[in-house]
Amino acid sequence: MSSLSQKNRLVTINTPLGKDVFIVQAFDGKESLSRLYDFTLTLISEDLNITADNILGKPVTLALRCGASDADRFFHGHISHFSALDTYDGNKRHYEAHLVPGLWFTTLGGQNRIYENMSFSDIIADVLKGYSAVQMKNSTTGTYLKRRYCVQYEESDFEFVSRLLAEEGVSYFFEQADGQHTFCLVDKAGSYPTALAKAITYSEGGSNPLENSISSWTRNYGYHTAQVEFRDYLPFSASEWLKKTTTEKTTNKALKGVQPLKEYYGRFHYEKQEDHTDKLTESNGKQKVRNTMLAQEGLSDWAKGSSACPELFAGGIFEIDHTIDSESGKYLVTSVTHTAADGNGQSASYSNAFTCVPDSVYTPPDSDAFRRVVSSPDVAKVLDVKAAGEQGSTDKYTQIKVQFPWKSNENSCWLRVVQSYAGNNWGASFVPRVGQEVVVEYLSGNPDRPIVTGALYNSDNIGPGYSKTQSGFKSQFEGSKFNELRLDDKKGSEEIYFEAGKDWNVVVHNDNVETIERHQDVTVTENRSVTVKNGNETKDIGGTQTTTAKSDITIESKTKITLKVGSSSITIDPNGITLKGTMINSKSSANTKVEAGAMMDIKASALLNIKGSLVKIN
Repeated sequence: MSSLSQKNRLVTINTPLGKDVFIVQAFDGKESLSRLYDFTLTLISEDLNITADNILGKPVTLALRCGASDADRFFHGHISHFSALDTYDGNKRHYEAHLVPGLWFTTLGGQNRIYENMSFSDIIADVLKGYSAVQMKNSTTGTYLKRRYCVQYEESDFEFVSRLLAEEGVSYFFEQADGQHTFCLVDKAGSYPTALAKAITYSEGGSNPLENSISSWTRNYGYHTAQVEFRDYLPFSASEWLKKTTTEKTTNKALKGVQPLKEYYGRFHYEKQEDHTDKLTESNGKQKVRNTMLAQEGLSDWAKGSSACPELFAGGIFEIDHTIDSESGKYLVTSVTHTAADGNGQSASYSNAFTCVPDSVYTPPDSDAFRRVVSSPDVAKVLDVKAAGEQGSTDKYTQIKVQFPWKSNENSCWLRVVQSYAGNNWGASFVPRVGQEVVVEYLSGNPDRPIVTGALYNSDNIGPGYSKTQSGFKSQFEGSKFNELRLDDKKGSEEIYFEAGKDWNVVVHNDNVETIERHQDVTVTENRSVTVKNGNETKDIGGTQTTTAKSDITIESKTKITLKVGSSSITIDPNGITLKGTMINSKSSANTKVEAGAMMDIKASALLNIKGSLVKIN
C-alpha cells in the first residue's frame, strides 16, 4: 500500500492509474490564445515500474487549489511525453510528463485532401471527426462563405486547421473542467468567458501568494501599420482585373504623422458559381481586411503582469482594480505562464506571468503564421468527369478536372489551362485529354488556386516517336485517325509534314503565293474541283503539258475557246468553229464526212483539187 497521499496538497492529479499513484511535486507551462498549451509535470511515485503504455496518451486532470475561491482550477489534457527518472529513498521514483490538449494529436496526423463548396467550420469539423480527444464548441457569429476549393497540402491536420482559422480571423481557446476540456472558437470581442467574478486588486510589491491580487503590472504601447489593403482579381471577369481592392484604416487615434500602408495580394477566397467560375464577395474582403487590421491594433496596447491568481486562463476576461484609474478596467488574457511547486520540504507556492489586452479588443490570429506556400509543381491525371458530359468535355474557359496522385479517390475542382495565346475570340486551345498526365502549379503559391501549365508523357502515354531533329504536334481524340504537323530539321532532309485525319480546310482572305523550286506531285483519290469566282486563271508551263483522262474531257466556255500554236489557231465561239493556219490537213484512215445543214462554200484563191477513185457531185 502506498504511503503517498494527495490530501491537502496544493496540486493534485487524477490519472487512469489511480488516486494516489502519483503526487505532483511541481508543474509549469504556458497557455496562449490560439495556441496549444504544454505543461510539464514533475511527479513522484512509489511504483518504480510505470511504463509508457500505462500513461502515454491517457487523459489526466490536474486540480490546483485556489485561495480566492472555493473551486479548484482544473487543467485537463493528455500525456504526450513521459520520462522515468532516477529513484530516491530506495522506494520512490521521479517521473516527468507533458500535459497537452487533445488538439495536440492533430500535429501528428495529416493528409493531402480536397474540399469543395464547404465553409471553414464544416471543413474543420470533418478534419477533427477522426480525433475523439477533441471536443469543439463553435461560438462564431459571423457569416462565412463556402469555399469553392480548399486543399490541405503537405501540412499536418493542426497546421491546416490553424491556417483556416487564421484566414477567417477566428480565435480559439480552451475551456477547462474536471475530466474534460473544450476547444472553443470565437470571432469577436465580447465572446470570451469571465475568468473571475470579482475584480483583482493590484497590490504593489506583492502579497500572500494565494490571495486574489496582481503583484506587477506593465502597460505597453507601440506603433503599428495604419492602413491595410487587400488586392485580388477575378479570373473570369476582365472588368475585375486588379479592381478587387479593400482598404481598412486604423481606429487608433494615437497614431499620428506617418501612416504606413501594408498591402496584401491574393488573400480572398472564391465562391463557386453554377458555370464553374469563381466569385469574389465584397463582404468576404471587408471581413478579412478588418481582421488583419485588428491583429495589428492588438500589438499597439497590451499589458503584462504577474499574479497568484490560478483562475486566469488564455481567453478569459478579468477586471483589475488598480491604484491608477487609467489602468483599471477589464482585460482579455492572451497568455499565462503557470508555475507551481509542492514538495522537497518547501512550502507550496503558485505564481503566474500573463499578458493581456483591453477586453474591447478582438485579437484574431496572425494570418501569415500558418500560411501555406507551395513552391513546386504537382503532376495530375485528367479525369473523365461524367457531370461535365462526354469524355473530353470542357467549358468555354477551357477548364478540366484532374486527379492528384496523393488523393486517388478524389478529383479537383475545375482548373484553367495555360495557353500560349489567349485573346478575345482568338488564341491557342490545346486541351489535355482524359487520361493524360499534366503539370499543376499554384498562383502565388496558394494551394487553393491551381492551374494546369503543361502535359507530360509517361508509360501509358508515349509520344509520337519524333527523332531529335523533328518537332511538331500530333492530335487524336477517338479512333485511329489523327491530325499531325511535323517539322524535320535534319540537314539535307528538311521537311514540313502535314496530315489531316479527315478534312483540310484552308481559308485565305487575300493572296496565296506558292513557290516550288523543284517537283510537285498532287494525287487526288476521288474528285477535284477548282472554282475561280471572279477574274482569270493563267498557267505558264516551261515544258510540256499532258492531260490524260480515262473517260471524257469537257472544256466549256460561254464566249470563246481558242487553241493557238504560232499563227495557227482553232477558235470555238457561239457562231461556230474557225480554223486558221498556213496549211490545214484533215486526214482519216477510213471515212471523212463534212455535212452542212444549210449551205456550204468551198473556195480556193488558186487551184482547187477534188480527187478520188470515184467523185460524185449531187
